Amino acid sequence: MSAELKPLCRLAGVVVALFVSCSAAIALAAATPNTLFQDHMVLQREMPVPVWGTADPGEQVAVAFAGQAKSAVADAAGRWRLTLEPLKANATPAEMTIRGKNSSVAIRDVLVGEVWLASGQSNMTFRFQPAFYPDEAAHPSSLIREANIGAAGSMQPQDTVRLDWTVCSPQTIGQKFSAVAYFFAKRLNDELHVPVGIVHSSWEGTRAEPWISREALLAKPALRQEAQQQIDDLIRRPEDDKTFGPKMIAWETKYAAADDSNRGVDKGWGKPGFDASTWKTVMIPADFRAAGLSGGGIVWFRKELNVPPADAGKPFEFNPGYTVDMVQTFWNGTPLKSEAEHPAYYPHGQGFLVPGDLVKPGRNVVSIRIHGHTEGHLWCTTKEMRLPISEADRQSNEWQCKVERQFPDPTPESLASLPKAPSARPEDTPGCLFNGMIHPLMPLAIRGAIWYQGESNVQHSHEYATVLTTLIEDWRTRWKEGPFPFYIVQLANLGRPPQSPEESDWAEVREAQSQVARRVPNSGLAVTIDIGEENDIHPRDKRDVGNRLALNALAKTYGRAVEWSGPQFDSLEITGRTARLKFSHAAGGLVAKGGPLRQFAIAGSDKKFVWAEATIEGDSVLVSSPTVAHLVAVRYAWAKNPAGSNLYNKANLPASPFRTDDW
Repeated sequence: MSAELKPLCRLAGVVVALFVSCSAAIALAAATPNTLFQDHMVLQREMPVPVWGTADPGEQVAVAFAGQAKSAVADAAGRWRLTLEPLKANATPAEMTIRGKNSSVAIRDVLVGEVWLASGQSNMTFRFQPAFYPDEAAHPSSLIREANIGAAGSMQPQDTVRLDWTVCSPQTIGQKFSAVAYFFAKRLNDELHVPVGIVHSSWEGTRAEPWISREALLAKPALRQEAQQQIDDLIRRPEDDKTFGPKMIAWETKYAAADDSNRGVDKGWGKPGFDASTWKTVMIPADFRAAGLSGGGIVWFRKELNVPPADAGKPFEFNPGYTVDMVQTFWNGTPLKSEAEHPAYYPHGQGFLVPGDLVKPGRNVVSIRIHGHTEGHLWCTTKEMRLPISEADRQSNEWQCKVERQFPDPTPESLASLPKAPSARPEDTPGCLFNGMIHPLMPLAIRGAIWYQGESNVQHSHEYATVLTTLIEDWRTRWKEGPFPFYIVQLANLGRPPQSPEESDWAEVREAQSQVARRVPNSGLAVTIDIGEENDIHPRDKRDVGNRLALNALAKTYGRAVEWSGPQFDSLEITGRTARLKFSHAAGGLVAKGGPLRQFAIAGSDKKFVWAEATIEGDSVLVSSPTVAHLVAVRYAWAKNPAGSNLYNKANLPASPFRTDDW
């Protein structure tokens, strides 16, 4: 650049900066409501209703709604807030006006009814599927509205979110609505005859810790160290991203010595023209054992797919699911980059970007190369990968696999020097989703919250009760509405049923959820161990989930005379070889649904559990086994998939899993 042009460029930069600064000031000067206040919203009835936003510092802002007129003055930071008196339910669309000194905003089609927050991970995110419920999809109620909060992780608390309030209709129900939240809202609307608004703030594959404020986590001694480590990991993530791939390759070369001429990449294992007819056929989800590998190594999973012509040429994001391993993926032989631009390896949970020019009509080949230093897994189903493929391919979990190499047994030296995967992302890091997707909602008037999460905390099941209790306490404290209702979905059944009694971290998470629901005031539980699916972490039946959550709300929040819980274990009495288990929520007696009671196990002092014979006697269950002379402990439905568990009450609600031991 010439010396003559440099001053002109600097002047142009000053002009642009002044223009941006003036534009921001002009935008601030217009009295503006928070982004939560939009057309088609639902306001909470019978509670004070805060309304807030931004304006010029010192500007007076007036809000008019339902015969009320309130005003507030913006503070030095340009923030204003006022509170409307409690409102009566109203299904007739009304208008709210917000006026400043030189602006006026009208929010139209506003209803007043019940407002609930719906949060968690993918099973809450799971959209309503019209094909599953055609009758429901054809005639939904326009009195149900949902505000979908845009995904946003942040290191600092935010004041606003991206969202849109959507009126439920045949056109929108399958595009915008959480299935669980919709069925919850539908039951409330049917029973209470008032509008229901759902504020939906969830993110797939997330642990609970990102949904809790950083201050609350760091204040808990049991959670502080790990939370701080994860925060530090995110701060240094950019540098780790650059170095992890080379470090992993160096580790692999030194400690997993193998003939590089056998590399599947070099042999074209991911290419469409490669003949994989001799590869082993497996059903996914699968681990390395399905491929014939007993320990660590590298295994390829490959599948031929058919892309409909309408989806050809369109880019998409492909996610092979949660894994603790390192993964490479190939589409028609081309290696894919992850959403965070990792060309070689990626840590768990990220998607891969498939350019449109790779997506051909008809036959395509997807290949997944998984590196596990001691073991490996491909946990998701074909459908969960969200590929633009034919329905037949989507339902098929039959893949081909081949072992590229088997690693030697790990040594203390190799494990100690294993590079740490840069797994920290905003959506994984303590406090980040609270900052970006919960903090901006406060102090919106809500009746309560429903929560469907826990799958991503299974590896830390022992601390989940503390984590979930901290989340509830944190939200309630910061919302300043008191102990508002908080209703929890217990994890559904998943995976292969056990052949004999076994230990289960999934069962431990369910136990934690049950404990929290019992111990934390104004909480409740929706049990779902009978409506999951063996091969799908996202079971189809969301109607029963929403209805069971709604039963909690109807009984405990709205005072309706309905049974809201299945049988709950109350006490244990052991006499000789027999144990008597007493249950609450067993009015009219217990029910063995579909045959004799199943999934009861007992153990003596040797702590070895065996299946037990179980019979119902009023509100009790008697259990015994001829192989256990001195009975000490009893468990029920204690497995990842307690298939066949069939203890119910007369309200057709299932008993929650439990154990009487603390082993």
